[in-house]
Amino acid sequence: MDSWIDLYNIFAGFVEGFYTDFFFWVLNTSISASFLVAAIIILRLILKKAPKAMIVALWGMVAIRLICPFSLESALSLIPSEETIPTEQFQYQETRHDDYELQIISNPIYPEEVEHKMLGTVENNSIKSIYVYFGWLGGMGIMLVYSAASYIIIKRKVRISAPYKDDILLCDGIKTPFILGVFKPKIYLPSDIPNEEKEYVIAHEKAHLKRRDHWWKPLGFLLLSVHWFNPLMWVAYILLCRDIEFACDEKVIKSLGEEGKKPYSEALLNCSVPRKMIAACPVAFGETGVKSRIKSVLNYKKPAFWVILIAVILSIVLAVCFMTNPVKNKSIFNAKYETGKCLYSYVVSKDKESRIDLNSYSINASGGVYRDFGNGEGEYIGELDESTFTVKDMNNLLNNQDETSIYLGRIANVYEIKNENSNENSIDYVFIQKKNGDTILINFFTNGNIMSIFELNLVKRFDDETSSEIMFKKNLSLSDVITLSDKKDKLTWSDFEEFRYIETGSGLYIRQYNIDEMFTLLIGGSGPDEEPMYIYLHASDEWDFQIDIRQSDVEAFINEHQKNPVVKNLSASWHCIPVGYDEKTYSKMIEIGGISPNVYMNKIQYMPVVKIEDINELQSFMKKMNGFINFDISYSDTPSFNEVKAEYNEEFFNTSSLLLAYTSSPTTAHRYTVDDITKSEGLITVNIAEIDPEGGDTAMEGWLVSVRVSKEDIADAEKIDALISSVQYPNRGTANATLIRTCVFEDSKGIIKPSISLYDNGMFQFTFSAYSSYIGVGNYTIEKNRMILNTDDGKFTYVFDMVEKDDDDPKYSTAHGEMKFVFDAEHSSEMLWMSDIYDGCEFI
Repeated sequence: MDSWIDLYNIFAGFVEGFYTDFFFWVLNTSISASFLVAAIIILRLILKKAPKAMIVALWGMVAIRLICPFSLESALSLIPSEETIPTEQFQYQETRHDDYELQIISNPIYPEEVEHKMLGTVENNSIKSIYVYFGWLGGMGIMLVYSAASYIIIKRKVRISAPYKDDILLCDGIKTPFILGVFKPKIYLPSDIPNEEKEYVIAHEKAHLKRRDHWWKPLGFLLLSVHWFNPLMWVAYILLCRDIEFACDEKVIKSLGEEGKKPYSEALLNCSVPRKMIAACPVAFGETGVKSRIKSVLNYKKPAFWVILIAVILSIVLAVCFMTNPVKNKSIFNAKYETGKCLYSYVVSKDKESRIDLNSYSINASGGVYRDFGNGEGEYIGELDESTFTVKDMNNLLNNQDETSIYLGRIANVYEIKNENSNENSIDYVFIQKKNGDTILINFFTNGNIMSIFELNLVKRFDDETSSEIMFKKNLSLSDVITLSDKKDKLTWSDFEEFRYIETGSGLYIRQYNIDEMFTLLIGGSGPDEEPMYIYLHASDEWDFQIDIRQSDVEAFINEHQKNPVVKNLSASWHCIPVGYDEKTYSKMIEIGGISPNVYMNKIQYMPVVKIEDINELQSFMKKMNGFINFDISYSDTPSFNEVKAEYNEEFFNTSSLLLAYTSSPTTAHRYTVDDITKSEGLITVNIAEIDPEGGDTAMEGWLVSVRVSKEDIADAEKIDALISSVQYPNRGTANATLIRTCVFEDSKGIIKPSISLYDNGMFQFTFSAYSSYIGVGNYTIEKNRMILNTDDGKFTYVFDMVEKDDDDPKYSTAHGEMKFVFDAEHSSEMLWMSDIYDGCEFI
């Protein structure tokens, strides 16, 4: 019994595949041919003086277009698409509407808990396709039955006929001459036709035979029967019949000469019989357009050579533009794609966030695939391998996990990228190249379930293999850095050309090479044509150190930092809000915030911070702080808390958390800004910079620094620190040195104030401003009462006068040392990297 069912399923699948493919080929061919028909209709009006036989030949192009199962491709083709209506429009077993509602949760982390359902409302389209298919068959059947019935009726009328001569017969039951028969055609004449007209009628019918019109007209009707649903095909058939008669009339007139025009026209008029129905047979003498034919006969003149030449040229142009298909992007290789329409997806989180892939993909000539995240970053995801996957496999996979199926169309090639971190049967991606040139991308979960299916839109094609290889430079590794560092001072920009980088910098040309979460390599200088100013290996840990790999022990630096916790920078936005000063506010903030690092170390000031997760917590905070904080205070450049609070609505707290840090200032002119927010091993640190005023009153002021952070970033935070410190960079480039002293240009208006760090090994770091990514590094010397900074590349020198401290200077304290440094601009380099450093400014 099962074997019979299997045979039935195989047969049913074959029938379904055949009728679907064939019907949609007919449908799309009919649409493509419609453009050609429309062009010929227009061309007929232009070529009125051209030979009529050439016009009939144009209709032959339509027949070829409708019959030929393939077509040449041309960049000049004006056909929009070979497959205007994709097969899957009707062969999807389920289709999703644009107004779908996400309904289901699928958890790729715990596959045993996955509940699989298709997104959106669905309706069955396979039944619709059957209705359409049988409707088409029914219409075609009616056309063919009508044609056969017409042939039988006419055949009966001419059963009793008398031979006239050759294959010409006389018959009493007909009113107009015609040809009947395809393989053994005969000419039938009415018995009562006048003898003086027979010569012209027979000449006309023999011209039909010589032109094989008794073949072309039935063929045209057969094609009309197949494409009966297309109105343009009816127009084309009617015009074909007329043009056949015009061409035949023209052929006869050529042989008869001018003296034969009038009697031929009279014979045409006398033998005309109006027809109300379109038929495939017979080919009759006077059945179509008699009036226009007589006019054409009487006005006939031999076409000029230039008319024929123009007609030939236009016919060639017509063939190139409308008998060819647009060039398909056959090769998936050497091209860049971006994700387009999402055909299929799962919900992967409880708050119904759809896992949508909005990346772009570049595929080089050898099949290497690079994924671009769209933010200047990307990754090499693997090599394309030819896959054994078929449409049936994909449908089965979807059926198994989702009790549904999605038809992917007619497939030309299937390629896959396997997951190197899973078993040998695990696949990350499948790229499907369809026969119509479209490309489909399927993403998989690690458990083997399909995550999403996307159409890929072609962005561009690479000109050659070399250009595509640019997209596939490999990532710089630590072993590469160690190897390259052996070149020491001989290292150049070109030594890093094979590695992927991001261009950055402000003032300098800087290339950033991302190695891993911890390490980044930075090359800076005037440009690739000049010697690099520095080649830093930077460690993103608590110390934020970096070394120039040309001058330091790279392996020792890596070993020192590799096991340290990574410090990541987080995205955030913030407001600095005045709230009035109350000496009890600080303690109250510590009380309700649960964080109490009341610590002062040098100039580092830790601030109490309260984390707010929803509107209720915000209202509770305001209630508790009422009497300690004034929520209505504002200045011309700062809003009040109540003004800012409007943005902290339910939608805000769906994705974000709020951090409220408190500090106080000695004047109302002070301001604060967030320098950065970092995360490391569960600790989030909000680094707040103090913007010192030029003047101001002596009134104390309290400030809330309100910081918006992502819930995702803060979800696993065990502790939150907010701190204010003079902005100083640790000993970058001096891993084995001890910091002696840091001097700061306190009067700078910058958010990050220029500073100089001096080390016991004779090295320095000179930080210019918040807007410059350049940090001067090199050696310093002391000559009498002058300090001279020389950068590593030998191009920049900065000179400072060492001045004894002034005990009356309120900015000066013994913690800063015995000397302050006064900048000497006259003897220093002009490159100050967008800072506000000026001649005579003091670094204390």
